[in-house]
Amino acid sequence: MGEGNFTERDHRTWAWVGATLVPFGRSSYPERLVLCAMVLLTVARTAPRREALTMFGLRCRVRQLGACVSPCKPAATVTRTLRCAHMIVRVTALALLCGTPLVAQGILPRPNVLFLFADDQRADTLGSWGNRYIKTPNLDRLARRGLSFRRTYCMGSQHGAVCAPSRTMLLTGRSLHRVYSRIADFPILPELLRNVGYTTFMTGKWHFGKRATCRGWDRARSVLFGGMSDHNRVPTADLQQDGRWSKPRRRGFSSTVFANEAISYLEDQAKTGGAKPFFAYVSFTAPHDPRTPPPGWRRYDPESLPLPRNYRGMHPFNNGAMAIRDEKLGAWPRTPAMVREQLAEYYGLITHLDHEVGRILAKLRELQLAANTYVVYAADHGLAVGSHGLLGKQNLYEHSMQAPLIIAGQDIKAGSTNAFAYLFDLFPTILEWAGAPIPKGTDGLSLSPLWQGGEWQRKAIYTSYAKNIRAVRDDRYKLLRYLRVDRTQLFDLQEDPHEMRNLWGLPQAKDVAVHMRALLAAQQKRWSDPLGWTGGKPMGPTFTPPAKRRSDGAQPAWVRRKYFRSATGVATEDGLTEDFAQGDAVLDRFVFTDPKAWKIAATDSGNSLELLGKSKYRPPVRSPTSIALIKGVHYGDFVLDVELEQTGREYGHRDLCVFFGVEAKDRFYYVHLASKADDHAHNIFAVDGKPRVKIASKTTAGIKWGDGKRHRVRVRRVTGSGQITVWFDDMETPIMQATDRRFVRGQIGFGSFDDSGKVHRIAIEGRAIPAGDVEF
Repeated sequence: MGEGNFTERDHRTWAWVGATLVPFGRSSYPERLVLCAMVLLTVARTAPRREALTMFGLRCRVRQLGACVSPCKPAATVTRTLRCAHMIVRVTALALLCGTPLVAQGILPRPNVLFLFADDQRADTLGSWGNRYIKTPNLDRLARRGLSFRRTYCMGSQHGAVCAPSRTMLLTGRSLHRVYSRIADFPILPELLRNVGYTTFMTGKWHFGKRATCRGWDRARSVLFGGMSDHNRVPTADLQQDGRWSKPRRRGFSSTVFANEAISYLEDQAKTGGAKPFFAYVSFTAPHDPRTPPPGWRRYDPESLPLPRNYRGMHPFNNGAMAIRDEKLGAWPRTPAMVREQLAEYYGLITHLDHEVGRILAKLRELQLAANTYVVYAADHGLAVGSHGLLGKQNLYEHSMQAPLIIAGQDIKAGSTNAFAYLFDLFPTILEWAGAPIPKGTDGLSLSPLWQGGEWQRKAIYTSYAKNIRAVRDDRYKLLRYLRVDRTQLFDLQEDPHEMRNLWGLPQAKDVAVHMRALLAAQQKRWSDPLGWTGGKPMGPTFTPPAKRRSDGAQPAWVRRKYFRSATGVATEDGLTEDFAQGDAVLDRFVFTDPKAWKIAATDSGNSLELLGKSKYRPPVRSPTSIALIKGVHYGDFVLDVELEQTGREYGHRDLCVFFGVEAKDRFYYVHLASKADDHAHNIFAVDGKPRVKIASKTTAGIKWGDGKRHRVRVRRVTGSGQITVWFDDMETPIMQATDRRFVRGQIGFGSFDDSGKVHRIAIEGRAIPAGDVEF
């Protein structure tokens, strides 16, 4: 091996080894073990070239070395020590001659790598990283035994789909302006690992098409081609043994589907007895929108969550991407209620993701694979979710470009580091673990010095978004330059970590501004940025929100259902959402048995439809008296989610009702939600031209309304089978079930027999059929 292959650190290491050999005979047994381990690791790390010489002699010397360091009697100490020192020299010489790492030659077992990758997860959404409002027990446990990288970044994107270039950089080890999204032009991580004997597996999100999948993965199961999906019905395909792909199937909730595939793969690996090391890449789509946690995981009360510390109703100026898809997922200005609602859903997705990660890690331990497996947990970037008046990731604030990163493994000491890292640094890090050569042109740096005590080279972070924004930060300051709108921001992150006080243009920050502008120019040159201080088509600094948010037509139905109706309250072919934000005007969207019994009431978190008490209406047969039906539309199959609050006195029949299938004033179903169940309360009832009859095959003993408390109610109707299912608060276990086919479709509404209450928010998924209203 030539001198040029050694670094300065390598020379220092070998000098230490030589100096330590002199007093070896006086060393204790543990000290001898440490010395020999250091020698072997040094050989492995400083011998990267592969030569034709056999490693057989080296293997033999390693075995003899192990015998030398075993405890020995005092009389034999000197002889054994001299023999051991001689053996160390022979091992070292052979390793240097061969020029091959021990890991690469199989002398030291090569580690497995389990890579768990989240989508759109902010770095501040881990309990162990200081967020006391979110529950992430499994990731917290991983952080306690691993190294947390507290300043890890996505370098950015050339377009709004930030996920794609982030993953391209990760899989190629190349920086943004040197790779774009051209994954086909470069070797990718699983391909390089497979070349050195790893078996490779992936499941989940994959941006790069079927051909790239076949390049890198031995096994690919439940693969989502594209950027996003309906979490509840994620369409995935499998790579079959003949190299063809199965037809896409919808298999369940995304995080659960991908975790199940990972667990199945680990079980198969355990059966092989570790014949080959594995690289398993589990690419979740959570918590990317649509933010729809599965039943049972909507566990966060929006009113209990604080707003982000950098919450704004509107961004202070046009950043060049104000009306992109992500930003249209909520109305302008961003109200506190809307931001809290989205945060509650976002946290629900993350907590469910944490649960699925926990299942995978538990299986890893159960199969006794954990000891020789590096676990990497990361996300492709962050998200605004109300910070700075934004919702998406098409900006360069810390909340959107930072990502969580935790690495746990056999030689990694638990703790945290504030060293600057990019996600694409994982590329050379993983190749180094595998003893694989690192391709020429790799921009990433191996992260191993951060747990081996070495010097870290990166002193600044540069980020870039499209032709709109460039940013640079060092340990204290951050500069953001908006190229197209000619705006600049300068923040002191030590005093203002949430980036709220702009120092640009202030006399006291003049020297810092000059320094940071020069640093940005240097970093742009360093990373081959084609633009400078200005660039792109100029834009005005003022953003005027559109009068109506409109889906761009390419949005799938489940995105339109979730995000594009609440501003109007108008039913579409996909369903309806109503939040009563338009005040008394909303009353015209309902048909009432007694209009004077209802009003729009203002609350701290928005408006509600309030039932004041008993109606003067007298039904033709025994049934509830106070009813408000959604006007002008009927539903057959549907899923209704509604928040209800009971405001009456406590007694056995204290109730609120949900009506559906309403064909006439004496033909309908209703769910009676009461404090206590009996023959006339807390059941599913049918009214069919005669007094109500209970039809539930399953119900509970009653519910606890409490005072001033909202409850989440879900009703699902399947007309083909006649199934009716009801959930209350716990969206995992139904409280009522029935099967009945007498009413195929009808209006949906709310009410009570004699009590008062509030309807806070309505969301219906199902085809709305225009039809006439029931007359009372």
